Amino acid sequence: MKYKVGDKVRIKSREWYEDNCNRYGIVECGDYEFFEPMNEYCGEVVTITRIDDCYRFNIDMGAFCWTDEMIEGLVEEEVG
Repeated sequence: MKYKVGDKVRIKSREWYEDNCNRYGIVECGDYEFFEPMNEYCGEVVTITRIDDCYRFNIDMGAFCWTDEMIEGLVEEEVG
């Protein structure tokens, strides 16, 4: 796994989801699937709150399993 607890990352875009999902609305991402209810978070910046066999984020109360394939990358903190 590429990221650690506390990292801020961006979830891949809705365009990525729409371009890669199969006819059932699923994108295969390693051991897990990115499925339609998860696309409401596409493009969102989230904080990793826990890591077990997948990432857990602060936005969905840990309901979904997220993988490296679902993450666009780290988000740098803006300096104000």
